[in-house]
Amino acid sequence: MSLIWIYEDVNLPIDFTGGLLLGRDFIEELYVHMGFHPAWKYRVVHELIFENGILQSQKDCSEDLKQVRLNLAGKDRPTSNSDDDVKRWISDCFSLKYTR
Repeated sequence: MSLIWIYEDVNLPIDFTGGLLLGRDFIEELYVHMGFHPAWKYRVVHELIFENGILQSQKDCSEDLKQVRLNLAGKDRPTSNSDDDVKRWISDCFSLKYTR
């Protein structure tokens, strides 16, 4: 069962400048029991850009992230068991950094 939360007419001032990625339809085959999942693991992704709490732009990034998934195909696990490879894989896959 899927839950959908809808908030209407909230209109609360939030002094936020930056971007948000909103993902829907998680791809179960990409699940790894660890950390937060990056945007490319969702079929539908939208980017929202805010300045001082006001929405400045929005973009459907789904096709761009589909290409990222294709580029990462087969790279969803470390290539070896070396500490450096595992640490690099963890850093790459579970980074909370958001850059445009």
